[in-house]
Amino acid sequence: MDSFEFNKISAAVISGVLLIMVLSIGAEVIYPEPKSEKLAYSVEIQEESGAGNAAAAQGPSLAELLVAANVDKGATEFKKCVACHSVGKGEANKLGPNLYDIVGRDLAAVDSFGSYSGAIKEKGGAWTYEMLDAWLKNPKSVISGTSMAFGGIRKADKRANLIAYLRTFSDAPKALPEVMAKEEAGE
Repeated sequence: MDSFEFNKISAAVISGVLLIMVLSIGAEVIYPEPKSEKLAYSVEIQEESGAGNAAAAQGPSLAELLVAANVDKGATEFKKCVACHSVGKGEANKLGPNLYDIVGRDLAAVDSFGSYSGAIKEKGGAWTYEMLDAWLKNPKSVISGTSMAFGGIRKADKRANLIAYLRTFSDAPKALPEVMAKEEAGE
């Protein structure tokens, strides 16, 4: 196969992928997913007494997860992000903004990145640990109208690992949230 044939095949594949992306985004704009306040099917759950059971059902807090986070596993999780984001100090923006020193930074604060969605610009505030956790879980639920095409990370420990990894890219990493003692939690 000569290079001309290879170029034609590559162009066809890339054009197909771009067409699918454009159609997907267009479909979301034309047919937005309706937000329902009430579940379509509710299930009655009998609650057990005791504050310890409620805390155990929720799992560890974000602060506990961040203290126990594995930065190496966070680097593995970041592979999902590397196509759109850079993290090194002074590195160029990609499809998304550079994430260097993200913790504590204001939303839409990278001046050299001009493609922020209007929803992120309007939101305001800063990238706290809690905001990053919620964003990584489901970006569109945190800021509806965001142009970020990322489905999120379901598992809380994986999100904590990624946040811990991102935290390492800073000249002065922000302090981790305090882990509340069990007595203070009411157990």
